[in-house]
Amino acid sequence: MKILMILNKKINYLKNVLHNYKVNVLTKDYAYWYFLKYLYINFLLYFFNKEVEFTFLDNIKVKAKKGDGIVGNFHSILQEPNESLFLLHYLSSEDHFLDVGANVGHYSLIAASKTGANVIAIEPVPQTFKRLQQNIKLNNLQDKVILHNIGLSDSDGVLFFTEGLNTTNRVSSSQSGIEVGVKSLDNLFCNNELNLIKIDVEGYEWFVLKGGIKTLNKKETNVIIIELNDSSENFNIDESKVIDMLTNAGFNAYRYDIFERELIPLKDKNHKQFNTIFIKDIDLARERINRGVKVKLSQYSI
Repeated sequence: MKILMILNKKINYLKNVLHNYKVNVLTKDYAYWYFLKYLYINFLLYFFNKEVEFTFLDNIKVKAKKGDGIVGNFHSILQEPNESLFLLHYLSSEDHFLDVGANVGHYSLIAASKTGANVIAIEPVPQTFKRLQQNIKLNNLQDKVILHNIGLSDSDGVLFFTEGLNTTNRVSSSQSGIEVGVKSLDNLFCNNELNLIKIDVEGYEWFVLKGGIKTLNKKETNVIIIELNDSSENFNIDESKVIDMLTNAGFNAYRYDIFERELIPLKDKNHKQFNTIFIKDIDLARERINRGVKVKLSQYSI
């Protein structure tokens, strides 16, 4: 009976995966093909427990292991397509992009390789940081990407981080795990002009923003892409406090239509996906994305 329950759970999970390909704007026309790619790479990753190297966006090379979100670039054309394409349409080679919670490098790789932007990548977990270094070196982007093996918080000090949770490693609430030095965003980048900041810190966003009030209020800081999925409750922070902090700094929430290149206003956050794009000067953002180069993705040119 237990085996049947486990089998049924697995089948339902795979049905849900297939459904996601059928509704994904990039994969819906060939949903079964991308589903087969999903099965293939996960067979290699989990059955053989091996590291897999693949290429996406024509020439970006990646080494991935089981549990890596960046694997989505193999089986789903492009990981987090709305935010990724916004970044590709928005950034230019003169810009500075800060990737907070870079993991193994998805956003840092596409920003440095495809837009030529100057990238600063923050990744606190040492093992993940080594793999981020590996992917940056694999693409010869050492001159475009500055790497920091630290965490960000509301003040300088030390925090404990979980390990072994792949893309969901976060600040530990139990004072156990890996001890990592942390800085505040303002102290670390007080003399830097940051044009776009991506923050994915598994619920610790409020503390990162609190340590970066001066940076948020700078004119040059025009876009924040931030994960808001209610995980801030793990740190007893109501997500509305994160949204209020951004609103008070002049940012408003938007979602991105990748085919129309249109930024659509939202009341508070994007409730259909984890990430929300917050923008200060919407006219500047629209001007930038309208002149951004087209990105070739499988059968699409977007």
